[in-house]
Amino acid sequence: MGAGRDRMISILVRRVGPLVVVAVLLVVLVLLQQAPPAQADLWFHLRFGQEFLDGWRISSPGNLGVFDTAQWIPTQWLSQAAMAWSVDRWGLDSVIWGTGVLVLSLVVLLFATCRRFVDPLPAGIAVVIGTIAAYPGFTARPQLLSYLFVVVTVAAWLATSRDGRVRYWLVLLAWLWPMCHGMWPVGISISAAAVAGMVLERRYSRRFLARAATIPLASLVVAALTPIGMDTYRSLVSIGSRSEYFAEWGAPDFTSPSSAVLAAMVLVVVTCGFRSKPVPWVHVTLTVLAIAWSLYSMRTTVVGALILTPLLAMSLGRLVPSEVPFARRERLVLLAMTLTACCALWPVVQSRSDVAVVPSWVNNRLDELAPGTPLLNDWDSGSFLLYRHPDLELVMHGYGDVFTDSEIQRNYDLTRLRPGWDDELADLQVSAALLDPQSPLGYTLEHVLGWEVEQEDDDFVFLVPPQT
Repeated sequence: MGAGRDRMISILVRRVGPLVVVAVLLVVLVLLQQAPPAQADLWFHLRFGQEFLDGWRISSPGNLGVFDTAQWIPTQWLSQAAMAWSVDRWGLDSVIWGTGVLVLSLVVLLFATCRRFVDPLPAGIAVVIGTIAAYPGFTARPQLLSYLFVVVTVAAWLATSRDGRVRYWLVLLAWLWPMCHGMWPVGISISAAAVAGMVLERRYSRRFLARAATIPLASLVVAALTPIGMDTYRSLVSIGSRSEYFAEWGAPDFTSPSSAVLAAMVLVVVTCGFRSKPVPWVHVTLTVLAIAWSLYSMRTTVVGALILTPLLAMSLGRLVPSEVPFARRERLVLLAMTLTACCALWPVVQSRSDVAVVPSWVNNRLDELAPGTPLLNDWDSGSFLLYRHPDLELVMHGYGDVFTDSEIQRNYDLTRLRPGWDDELADLQVSAALLDPQSPLGYTLEHVLGWEVEQEDDDFVFLVPPQT
C-alpha cells in the first residue's frame, strides 16, 4: 500500500506537476497581454508595413518625412508587411493576439525542447526560470520571431549532437530569418558554436563534421539571397554607429530582476552542470555563446536566456534520473494546452483593446493640422504618432535606421537640451509641438521660451511658437 502511494506521489510530482506548472505559466502569460502603449514599437512597425503594402520597394524604401533622410536597409520588412496586412484584414486585435500566440508557442516549444533531453520536472523548472529571464523581450515586435527561431535552432543542434542527423532545413530557416528580423546572425552563431563543439568532442566522423559545417557556411550564403541582397550584411554595420542612443543596445543591467535571473542561470549551468559527469563539448560551446550574447547588449540578454534554458534543464536533470520519455500522450496534452490558451487569449485581447493609447484631445488636435505640418514631438510618443497621424512630419521617433547619424544626434540634443539645441530647433521650423510637459524640452518651451499652450494635461502639452 505504501509503495503504491509513493509511486502515485512520484507520478504527481514528476509527471503531472510540471505540466500543471506549464499550464499556469500559459495562463499568466495570457493575462499579462495588454494593449500596447504609445511608446510601443508596434506602432511604427505597422506604419512601415503599410508603406511596404502601399508601394515601397524593398530594395530601396522611401522615407517617412523631411526629418529622417537616411538611405536605410529594411531588415524586417516581411514581418512588418504581414502585421500591417493583418490589421487591414482583421483589425489591430489580430496583431495583439498574434503576439500572444507567438509568446505562448515560444514557451511551449522551449518546454518541448527541454523534454527531449530531461524529465518533466527539471524541464518545467528550467522553462519557468528561462521565461522570467527572457520576458522583457516578449513584446509586439518582429524580434519575437527571432527568439522563436533561436529556440528552434538550439533544439535542432542539440538533437543533431545526440542522434547524428544533420538538419539541412536550418539553411531554409537562415534564408527566411533576414527578411523577418535583423537578428539573423544569432542563428549562424548557434550553428557555428554547435559544430565547433562537435569537432572538439572527437567522436564524430570527418564526413559527418563536413556535412554539419555546411549549415553555418550555407546560412551565410543564403542570407544574401533575399530581395535586399548583399545589403543584408551591410545592415549590420549601421547598428554600431548609433547604439549609444538606444538603451536596448547598451550594456545589460544585471541589477534588473530578469537579468539577475539570467545571471543565476549562468551560475547554475557553469557550477553545477559542469561539475558532474563529462559534459558534451556542444553544451560547453553553446554555454559560452549564451554568455557572450548575454554580455553583448541588453537586447540580446533574451537570446542568452533562451539558449541557456535547455542547458539549465539538462544541468538540473542530472539530479533526477531520467525515467519519463517524451511520449505522444504528453505531446498531445501540450498541444491541447497551447490551443486552449490561444483561444482564451482572444477575449482577453478584445476586452483590453479599447483602452485609449493617448487622450482623445491629442488625436483631435493633430487631426486638425494640415497634411505635411512639421510637428516637434517626444522621442517615445513618435511611435504611435507615426501610425495614427501618417500625414504629419514628425521630428523624431524610435526607428533609428531611417535617420542619419547627424539627425539622431540632433534629436538627442533636443531632448536633453544640449548646447546648440535652440539653433537646431530654429532650423526645424516646426509649426507646433506635442510634448511631455514635465520633460526638459516641454518645460523649457512653455516656461522659458514662451511657447503658447493651446491644450494640456498631465502627460501631453500642445504648444505653438510665440507670435513674432
